[in-house]
Amino acid sequence: MEQKVCEPNNGLDLKELESKAFRSTFQDGFLDIAIGLILLGTSLSITLTDMGTSDAYRISLYVPLMLSGSVLMVLGKRFITVPRMGQVTFGHERLLKIAKLHALIVVSVLVTVVFLGLIIGGLDVGEYTGDIAIAFLIISIFYGISYYLDLPRMSLYGVFLALSNGNRMFRDLETDVPPGLPAFIMAMITLAIGIHLLRSFLNNYPLSVDDGGPETAETDSTGV
Repeated sequence: MEQKVCEPNNGLDLKELESKAFRSTFQDGFLDIAIGLILLGTSLSITLTDMGTSDAYRISLYVPLMLSGSVLMVLGKRFITVPRMGQVTFGHERLLKIAKLHALIVVSVLVTVVFLGLIIGGLDVGEYTGDIAIAFLIISIFYGISYYLDLPRMSLYGVFLALSNGNRMFRDLETDVPPGLPAFIMAMITLAIGIHLLRSFLNNYPLSVDDGGPETAETDSTGV
């Protein structure tokens, strides 16, 4: 498979072209589907907890469902995306953005771990402070992904995951709404976006009949 190298120059048009090329590597929808499965697993876990099932039973269903998203993404990239688009390598500026994203994730995790450690150590905080701290961590990471990877929809997924983490607050509202329903609705929205992106990707990047390689097709780079 031919390796494509995308290194932007100083011109604004080339930078925009590089940005679109990078976003196109996420047009396949596999990342969205993986996040949707995480939300679906969270909904299942909340529902089973509310039903009073054992931790072992809940984990035996919840963990495989979440891991299936990661497995699907890896296999999908390997057998669907790469054969259609080729292996893309980006230049210094893009790699620097990715390095900054990694730094943001590390700092966010460290700050949250220290804060939760203080709570465990006896720091007097509100009942939901731990949940709020985790929500802040999730939103910070996904905002960073949205900004540094030029994927605005990741901000929405960060809000979804943060809200799903606040299931205790939903449950304590004592409404007639099942506690796992909000996460389930958010999961369905995310999965619908991912499946739509995957279908569009398969239409825009058909395999060549002759050699199984990528065939040129008109692309729909929405940048969402």
